[in-house]
Amino acid sequence: MPRLIPFFMAGFFVAASGCASVRAQHARNRELAKELADFRFEKPIDEVWQEARLVLVAAGYQLVGADATAVGQSNPNAVARIFSPAHETAPGVGGDNVLGKVGLFKDPGAGGGRQYLDTDWNQYFERYHLDGYNYGDSCRVIFMHVKGDRDHQDVWTRDYEMELDLIRRVDPDTAARMEAGLPQVG
Repeated sequence: MPRLIPFFMAGFFVAASGCASVRAQHARNRELAKELADFRFEKPIDEVWQEARLVLVAAGYQLVGADATAVGQSNPNAVARIFSPAHETAPGVGGDNVLGKVGLFKDPGAGGGRQYLDTDWNQYFERYHLDGYNYGDSCRVIFMHVKGDRDHQDVWTRDYEMELDLIRRVDPDTAARMEAGLPQVG
């Protein structure tokens, strides 16, 4: 039995470090959520939207229609699109304002309109829904991660890290300022 003590101790330290890592990630997400709560890009939506598409492509997601063309992806055939949740950019927020339904974002009155797009599922049965809010000379883009399950009960969560990736592309100085104030993970 004494020879097993080092193995139990090693297991304890691995579990403890895993918990610390999870706590650090939760702390980072909470702070990032605060930073992004009212964040707007000081650029028009069309300029930011193209970068948002590129963030999705860099993460390995398939776009459709004009969005796929805009980022150099091939467009899935019509049969594949019938069974896909993917939608090219369209006016409105899609999904009957999914963000409002889950209490994550209430639109304060986007004067210039709203738009959305949906990616296709990846191999892990995950996809993204983007909502864009146009305020004339400024805009917001919200990334919602959608995880499917076997019971067809999709789980929607706002993906603050993807939003930060977009800020890195569009406004690197603001992204650096935000990151400097965030708890470090790992």
